[in-house]
Amino acid sequence: MTMPQCLVEATHTPYAAIHVMMEDIAYALKTAGVGVTHYLFHPEMQTDLYTLLLKELAAFDAPRILFDINGKTNPAQRATHDGGHLLDHLGIRQITFLVDNPMQHVENLKKGSENGILLYLDRDFAPLLDSLDLPYETRLFFPHGGPDILAKAPPLPDRPMDLLYVGNIFCPPAFPDWLAANGIGDEMMAGALDRAAERVLMQSDPIHDALLGELTECGFELALAQRAALNTALEHFVNGKYRWEMIHNLQEANLTVCGDIHAGAHLPSDKIQVLGPTLFRTFLDLTAQSKFLLNPVPVYRNGAHERVFYGMNRGTVILNSHSRYLEPEAEQGLGVAMIPNDFRNLGEWYQDQLAAIPAFEDRREDTLGHFLDHHSWSKRLEPVLAAAGLTD
Repeated sequence: MTMPQCLVEATHTPYAAIHVMMEDIAYALKTAGVGVTHYLFHPEMQTDLYTLLLKELAAFDAPRILFDINGKTNPAQRATHDGGHLLDHLGIRQITFLVDNPMQHVENLKKGSENGILLYLDRDFAPLLDSLDLPYETRLFFPHGGPDILAKAPPLPDRPMDLLYVGNIFCPPAFPDWLAANGIGDEMMAGALDRAAERVLMQSDPIHDALLGELTECGFELALAQRAALNTALEHFVNGKYRWEMIHNLQEANLTVCGDIHAGAHLPSDKIQVLGPTLFRTFLDLTAQSKFLLNPVPVYRNGAHERVFYGMNRGTVILNSHSRYLEPEAEQGLGVAMIPNDFRNLGEWYQDQLAAIPAFEDRREDTLGHFLDHHSWSKRLEPVLAAAGLTD
């Protein structure tokens, strides 16, 4: 087979993971024998270069792939040709890595290629994707991964930082205020949303299932666009509430925050060091100097965030929201510990994790080996390349 060619797209996001992830995915593709051109997109850039790169890709007499994020990196890819999709016309296979809840990107995903491959990060998204009538002919579970090359990092006991968190912190509004801000005045609707949030936080239910279930129980039948907007708003509220309450129950921890503290969010302890917005590559360096990485993401319960695997790559212990996907690692002591849903004894639980640092360090080589065998980008790409017909 002539060497397959891939145009890897990424938005320029120096303070987020996307373009670093796509560089690492590009490396894994090259390792698998795929020729790669990496295109970094910014909304203010002209599309002339992008159009040229698409034409160059289409000119190859070999399998051709466009690898994008959320199906929206560049508007040119969503253009049509004589009533069909531009990429189909050019003979380019679209692979879309969906890094968020599908409800946040429904309109973009509906403009995908008929013969495309959609990668989603949480197994709980599969039934939701089935219901959305999207054009992608193939869908694959594809949780985030991590770099194929292990980063250098000191042993856990020698690391100067205890606990690292990346993300902005804000004090969520009281639930009635949140309802008012979102124009929700119906008492039955308010009750449905309250119960849905509780199911996500305390029972680890998928947010889209909890929301749809509670709305249906109350007799609400919302159009997809309305439900998508409500899902996104509720997800933002749930994440903010979860993280705010968690940090207030970890006030004795030596916590370093890479992110903004929004106005009105008063931190509970002077032990919390706030670095402000931090370049993602700087955050990765800090991860290698931290014993623990806090990953409070209550809305991905059957998949994982990229921070998990970029931390695991550095031997850092991940303190993660309860995740069915990561249960094997937690049960085997392979660099993951599950944050309890009930925060009342969270401080004591965290002290137990600190005391377990020697045990985590003893399993470090096993953890790194497990990461390379199961969670590197190369391992993630194996079924994708097979689905695209690029393996022997």
